[in-house]
Amino acid sequence: MLALSAGGIAVLAICIAVGLPAVGLMGYSAVVARDRERGVFQRLRAAPVSTAMIMGSRITVQLVVITAMTLTTCAFAYAIAGVTLGIGSLALVVVAALIGGATFLGMGQLIVAMLRSSEAVGAIVRLVYIIVALVGGMGATGAFGTGVKTAVMWSPFGTSKVLLLAAMSSQPITSNSMTALFLTLGYAGVFAAVGIRWFKWTLE
Repeated sequence: MLALSAGGIAVLAICIAVGLPAVGLMGYSAVVARDRERGVFQRLRAAPVSTAMIMGSRITVQLVVITAMTLTTCAFAYAIAGVTLGIGSLALVVVAALIGGATFLGMGQLIVAMLRSSEAVGAIVRLVYIIVALVGGMGATGAFGTGVKTAVMWSPFGTSKVLLLAAMSSQPITSNSMTALFLTLGYAGVFAAVGIRWFKWTLE
């Protein structure tokens, strides 16, 4: 059993962190690219609906998915490995997952802004996800050496994992967790700003 052990908590954090880019990259970007290709955004912008509401509705759906994914992963961790979290820690884990997920939603927005066709977007996000999941998941364990482990720690994947570990800890506020928080918010802000700035509502 991995109940309350550091190993069990670390594995749970990695599992949730690996799921975040799946939602932000493969979920959000694919939906946005497909809707743009089908002219959905063009029709919506002709309606009396603000652009903030159009994009906000799609982001909200992804945030709900992230919340559901996080809670489901925690439930499986408890059922299979006996990893238990208090109500307060569980709430913090959801908040940490939403903050980390915002980074990958911003990254997905950036990819959709840079590429036109949904096929190209799909191909790139799958490649990026494989890199993030493989290098991030394996690199965080030190499998690729200490240099890669350090680089992964401060990557979008790594900072999300640090936030999740902090949320699962009884003492979540440390210098590492604060640095990870600011970096994660920074990643999300930069990706989203560039992605929104260069996003094209139509393929014309």
